[in-house]
Amino acid sequence: MAHAVRERLKVQQTLHGYAEGHRMLASSVSLSAKDMRTLLTMSDISGPGARIAPSGYLTGYPLAESGVYALARTWAAPEMPRPGCVWTHTILIDFADLATLASLSELDVLFRRPELPTYGNYNKPLGVDNAPVARALTGDDLKWSRKLLPALYRKPGERVIAARPGEVDVDSVVLAIWGQQWPRLRRGCRFCTLVAADRSSDGNVFDLQLLHTTDRGSKARFQKAVDADTATGLDAPWIEAAMSDLANPDAFGLRSFLHATGSDIDFGRVAFGSLCLVHQCLGEIPASSNAFRTSINVITAEFPPNQARSARMAVAKMGMLHADDFDDVAVDFILRHLDLVDTDTVRSGALRLGQAIWKVDPGRLVALLEKDSSPQVVAERTLAALSVREMLEGLERAPALAAVLLQRRQELGREAGFWAIQSIDIGEAFAVLGNDDDK
Repeated sequence: MAHAVRERLKVQQTLHGYAEGHRMLASSVSLSAKDMRTLLTMSDISGPGARIAPSGYLTGYPLAESGVYALARTWAAPEMPRPGCVWTHTILIDFADLATLASLSELDVLFRRPELPTYGNYNKPLGVDNAPVARALTGDDLKWSRKLLPALYRKPGERVIAARPGEVDVDSVVLAIWGQQWPRLRRGCRFCTLVAADRSSDGNVFDLQLLHTTDRGSKARFQKAVDADTATGLDAPWIEAAMSDLANPDAFGLRSFLHATGSDIDFGRVAFGSLCLVHQCLGEIPASSNAFRTSINVITAEFPPNQARSARMAVAKMGMLHADDFDDVAVDFILRHLDLVDTDTVRSGALRLGQAIWKVDPGRLVALLEKDSSPQVVAERTLAALSVREMLEGLERAPALAAVLLQRRQELGREAGFWAIQSIDIGEAFAVLGNDDDK
């Protein structure tokens, strides 16, 4: 088997540090004035007295005016003459390129701490490998992610804080969770893996901030923040799906599903758990009569009608092909979203859906003949395939359809059971048959 060629993407970079004050020392790109000010602020130390490990810490945030995402690593700079100085190397990824990266951990290998007397070359773009698969979490790293997931996604509008466990590679965990997100959610995510004060500002709330384990008073500085160390909901149904994906990236298709369905959802973290649950239900639909209805309930309850079109299409498609129980709610959902389903699926599932509609309401199926495209296909395929017995049973409940059905199924006129149905307009039926003879 031939190995896929890894695409190498180009990213820009900046270096900030001390030179008679904290400032930009080198850059490979020009940004808007507003974004330059944000870079300057975010590249400085993450709070007074922050105790930075030799490996440094990560900060991630979008620069909307320039259309790039800033991912930075900051190190302490004790060699500088002023206490509290730092070096910060920032990688700037175009929003479009950020969406294509399967593994955001590949960005971490680009960071270089400058060494005096020269900084090194930070004035040229860098290349990054677009790895085909994200890195998996294991052991304590995976175990700690279980605390972060419910805190982030059960309280989607809140800032989340957590202490940095000494046994965990916190940077790898945060990059893995960030990489699990769909592109629109990724590019709006803000995080910092070591803070001594809240880095949020008006309109720029940080989603996740990690505190040093020995800084006992730091949590008091985060009023109304969600503490992941005491968060509840660790056993929410969708948590296991998200955990499995972090341990085996996209092995069960969750990540691909999130990337496909998140593209038309614009209200951020609140949708994550719901989409995980919908994906879980989709996998269970062929074997579970409740899974299809559950997926419909989640979508209709959690998403406005003009959002989650891709998720709605996936549910309608899977239900049309595999669901065994079509109640009124299921039929309504599929028919409302039939225009989203591809033609091949409509043709494959038309008879299953049409038979379910016929059993509940024959008139509703016949009414689809007046619609365009996919609904008409469902009606035509079903009416052509129904047995005479099934048609007669339907006519017992809806005798007004006799003329329409005779026009499509002339053999009904040769059945004694047809003429025995009460309330059939016999004159209209003879007229249909007569008109057919004239042709």
